[in-house]
Amino acid sequence: MVIKQQTIKTTNCAIPASESNIFSSISGVKDTFTPGIYQEGCDILSGGIPEQFLNKKEISTTIENDSLKVNEEKTKSCNRYKIYSKDLRCLKNKISDDRLKSLISIKDVVFTKEELQNKLNQLCFNEGEREIVEKYAKDPGIFKTIMDFLGGQADVLFGFKVMGKALAASAMASGIASVGLGVIGAIDIKDGCKEKDNIKVIKGVAGLMGSGAALGDCGVNLINGFELKGPGVRRISGVADKLATGLGLAGGVIDLILGGREVIQGIKEKDQNKKVNGALDMGLGTASILASLNIGGPLTAAALIGFFTAKVSYSYREIFKETGTKLFDKIRK
Repeated sequence: MVIKQQTIKTTNCAIPASESNIFSSISGVKDTFTPGIYQEGCDILSGGIPEQFLNKKEISTTIENDSLKVNEEKTKSCNRYKIYSKDLRCLKNKISDDRLKSLISIKDVVFTKEELQNKLNQLCFNEGEREIVEKYAKDPGIFKTIMDFLGGQADVLFGFKVMGKALAASAMASGIASVGLGVIGAIDIKDGCKEKDNIKVIKGVAGLMGSGAALGDCGVNLINGFELKGPGVRRISGVADKLATGLGLAGGVIDLILGGREVIQGIKEKDQNKKVNGALDMGLGTASILASLNIGGPLTAAALIGFFTAKVSYSYREIFKETGTKLFDKIRK
C-alpha cells in the first residue's frame, strides 16, 4: 500500500496526540510517537521532521529517540514550575508580546515540567520559546511554603491552648522557620532592589518580620515547653513575646495590604488567579493580625489553618490533580 504524503502549512501550532495514531500503519515506524511542534513546510507524516529528511531510514530512529527523551523528562517531573509577575517582566524582551500575553492565563499556577511543556504547546510556543520560559519559571515556592507553615504553627498551637512538651517541638519548628524566612526575605530584598521592584522589597521586609516573629515564638515556647523559671527567664520571655506580637502584627498588616492590592489588580485585569490569591492573602493577613493580638482563640487558629490550606491547594492544584488522577488510575487497575 502506498501512502501519499501531503505537506501542510501551519503556524507553529501543536498537533493533538490523536493525530499520531496514523504512524501505527506505517511500516518501520515505532508505535510510540511524541507529537511536537509542527513548523511551516513540514510533512504531517514525518512528525515535524523537515522535508529533506523524508524517505530516509533515520526516521524510525529519530522518532524513537524523541520518545526516549520524553521518558527521560518524565523522571525529572519532581521539579516544579511557576510563572510569577517578575518572570513576565524578565521575559518582556525575550519573547513576542502575543506570547507574553498568553502566559498571563497560567501565571501563579504550579506545574510539573511535563505539564508546563504541554501547556506551552497548547499556546503554540516553539521549542526555543519553551526553553526560555522554563528557564525563568523554575519554582522555589515549596521551600517558602514549608517555612510559612513552620512559622505559623506556633499561633495555631497557642490558639488551641496546647501546652507541655508540644511547645518544645513547636519552638524547634519556629527556630527553623526563623532562619528560612530570614534567608528568603533577604534574597527578596536584594532581588527587589536589583530589579527596582518595590513590591518585592516590601515582601522581603515582611519575610524578615516573619523571621523575627518566629524567633520570638521560639523563645517563648522554649521557655514554656521546658518550664524554665527564674527572674532572668521571665524577662527574656517577656521580650520574646513582645517581639513575636509586634512583628507578627506588622507582617499580617503587610499581607493584608498586598493581598488587597492584588485583588484590585485582578479585578481590573480580569485575572482570576490574582483575585483568588489576593483574597487568600487578605484572609491569612487578617487571621495573623488576630492571632498576634490574641483575639479569637480556637476560631482564629482554625482560620489560619483554613486559609493556609486553601492557598496551598489553589497554588498547587495542578500538582494535586495530577497526583489524584494517577492514584485513581492505580486503584481502578
